[in-house]
Amino acid sequence: MNANLRTIGGALGGHVTASIVISGRRVLGYPGPGGYMVSLVIMVAVSVAAAAVAATVPLTTGKAGSSCSPP
Repeated sequence: MNANLRTIGGALGGHVTASIVISGRRVLGYPGPGGYMVSLVIMVAVSVAAAAVAATVPLTTGKAGSSCSPP
């Protein structure tokens, strides 16, 4: 499951980045540097938001009778 989610996330991030880069101003048929900067800023913002959400996930501890034991 983890590998599937990582693959889907990588593909989605790649497509979003590519669409942002090519939507910018073009110089001789090539994307301009502005698209790269915009995509970098958006991906950094998404990464910071994901880290903030991950930080709010509570840690679980082992309970009596569970198969997980605390470290």
